[in-house]
Amino acid sequence: MTTVDDRPATTLCRPDVTPGRLFIGGRWRESAEGGRIDVVDPSTGSVVTSVARAGTADVDDAVAAARAAFDGWAATPGRQRARILRPGSPSRR
Repeated sequence: MTTVDDRPATTLCRPDVTPGRLFIGGRWRESAEGGRIDVVDPSTGSVVTSVARAGTADVDDAVAAARAAFDGWAATPGRQRARILRPGSPSRR
């Protein structure tokens, strides 16, 4: 593979990835139904890792957690959100 200017492309290092769980509502957990899905590197066809297979109950829990997080964020005053997103920047009064 080459880049647009015909220099050889840099080979990317693949980090070690340990099998994951689902991150729902601020915590890591196994899927309700169990099971795993292999994640395949499309450039080599090799399995990189496996991840938890989310089922309907997991998706419902994730949507409920996202809704609660959004509602909390939306209720936070704009100045406070700005301080959270840009810590250390001067605040305007």
